[in-house]
Amino acid sequence: MAKLLHAKRASRRFSDVVRTWLALRQQRRRRGGLGTPASPVITALNLTESAGEPLYWFDVLVDFTFEQGRFPDGTIELYWSRGSQGWVENYVGAVASTTRQFRHVRAFSDFENDDVRYWMRYRCGADIVGPFGPVYQWYYCAP
Repeated sequence: MAKLLHAKRASRRFSDVVRTWLALRQQRRRRGGLGTPASPVITALNLTESAGEPLYWFDVLVDFTFEQGRFPDGTIELYWSRGSQGWVENYVGAVASTTRQFRHVRAFSDFENDDVRYWMRYRCGADIVGPFGPVYQWYYCAP
């Protein structure tokens, strides 16, 4: 009889160890296993007149899609470059990752024509930085 009671105690302690191991494993999965975030994809660019002074400026409305998945709310960063400036990368700004449109204020004047590239990426603090999305290139012709 004594051996049977001893065996029950050992199996109970064993199940406590297994239960603890499973709990720790699930915690690690919840915290870390998010993978790589998707990249935002620009779907359309539209021009609209800028409000205020000086006249003859246009804003660019950038429409995009983004599958956030299980990642926390962050920001979508917009970058652009112009052919006339040697394709130098410029940071434009950021919007919340829950929105699907970005307004690039006073991007172009009425007196210029240029090749332009836009691209985006998702960021959540310093820890999660997604890959850049595909480049959206177009030729701006002053209206």
